[in-house]
Amino acid sequence: GIRRRDQVRTILDHVGDCATPCPTVLMGDMNEWSSQAGCFHAFDDGWDVLAPGRSFPSRQPVAQLDRIAISPGLTCVETGVHHSALSARGSDHLPVWARLQFD
Repeated sequence: GIRRRDQVRTILDHVGDCATPCPTVLMGDMNEWSSQAGCFHAFDDGWDVLAPGRSFPSRQPVAQLDRIAISPGLTCVETGVHHSALSARGSDHLPVWARLQFD
């Protein structure tokens, strides 16, 4: 919602204010059911928001609430969701991952 969008804008402003720009990765539970809504509007055209797959709820994942956002300077090679008995017990979300390369 609006609060998450403000939080993302605050983080992006902080990243943008860095004296030496560098490739940046933001990842986590964005709590957005649609990739076209809410906090995703805060990312400008240079950022890619990736949806690695269904990761929620961990015991029987049906939703892609966990996302990975990458700044310019990075390219996504592969993404995924880690499925294991231990990861399903560790959280209500399964871990997501990305293999990235520098441009």
